[in-house]
Amino acid sequence: MTYLPQLRDQLVAAPAKRKRRRAWPALLTFLGVGPLVAAGALAATGVIGSKPDPKRGVGAPIASSARLLDLRVADPAGGPPWGLRTVRTTRGTTCVEAGRVVDDQLGALRTDGTFRAIPAGVPSANCVADDAAGNAFIGISAATTTRGPLAKPACGIGMSQLPPCRPQEQRRVMYGLLGPKATAIVYRDRGTLHKQAITPPEGAYLIVLATQPKQGGYAIGKMPAVGYTVRRIDYRDAPSCRGTGTGRPASCPLVGFVSEGTPEPEAVRRPLDVRVRGSRVEISFRAPVAIRDASAAYTAMVQYKRGEGCKGVGAMGATDRDYAAGDPVELSVTLTRCTGKVSGTVAFSPGGAHGGGMPVAPGDPDNLTVGTFTTEIR
Repeated sequence: MTYLPQLRDQLVAAPAKRKRRRAWPALLTFLGVGPLVAAGALAATGVIGSKPDPKRGVGAPIASSARLLDLRVADPAGGPPWGLRTVRTTRGTTCVEAGRVVDDQLGALRTDGTFRAIPAGVPSANCVADDAAGNAFIGISAATTTRGPLAKPACGIGMSQLPPCRPQEQRRVMYGLLGPKATAIVYRDRGTLHKQAITPPEGAYLIVLATQPKQGGYAIGKMPAVGYTVRRIDYRDAPSCRGTGTGRPASCPLVGFVSEGTPEPEAVRRPLDVRVRGSRVEISFRAPVAIRDASAAYTAMVQYKRGEGCKGVGAMGATDRDYAAGDPVELSVTLTRCTGKVSGTVAFSPGGAHGGGMPVAPGDPDNLTVGTFTTEIR
């Protein structure tokens, strides 16, 4: 049985044509961190990956923890509803997957419109570290098609190198987890406001639109950007998060986020051993505090000084595994091939309420400085 409306019409007049499959190009965009080259991409994107390691990155999915949420959203063109599934991992993260739902199974539509159930823990699942109470906070906006984001793309949206998708095939899917205190989300579609009740207890939301951002792609953060498509998020016993009307997203707290206790700033200071090998900066030190799951990491931010080398261009690196206090930690950051003086900051990033659950953002207000240094790329 085919669930794609455009294919149902075509099948009346002509047999379906088989299209040659092409590889989906990987595209990773970092927003809000300036002209940086990102290191440690797995930790930065928070995805399971094709070869999950139980002790690294976001960890490996735990099959027994997979849960299809009660939330169902109709597709603008009909067919199976959309839904969400969560799965937990070995390093304390929660991963969220969106797709079409048939017979209480999450999956995708094939190119011929038939449904294919897909097991939990797909490589592209977006993950975020749980807070101290075991809750996850994440917002995702993905350019996809009527087949769903779990399907291997047969056409492209925005800057993709694949043949362009037809407008009626395109979807923008916005979904995530807003925590136990969220009650409703208000969004705008084609000039009309819509209010969706949040699905407890995770605070799940799912918005399926037949419109697309001009550049396609996807965005991921601690919560959806409020002030654009999403206009408001309502909470129980807390003020709503509302758009500012300034053209910039609202700066709202993660209502209900429970932070881990963090050490005093002076307790994490340590001497750094810094070496330069070509355009690579290698930093080593002893871990001041233990890291027990994906909610924390040690990060290094290295930038050319103003007027030097590539004029402020920099790069960052982050650890992606656990450490005991006192363990040796090694970070390596490779810069573009320029010469000049560079400055660096190594930090303990606990992934608190400001930066969200994945500890990779330089300048995160929750970061605690381990040490700083200046050196030269020759």
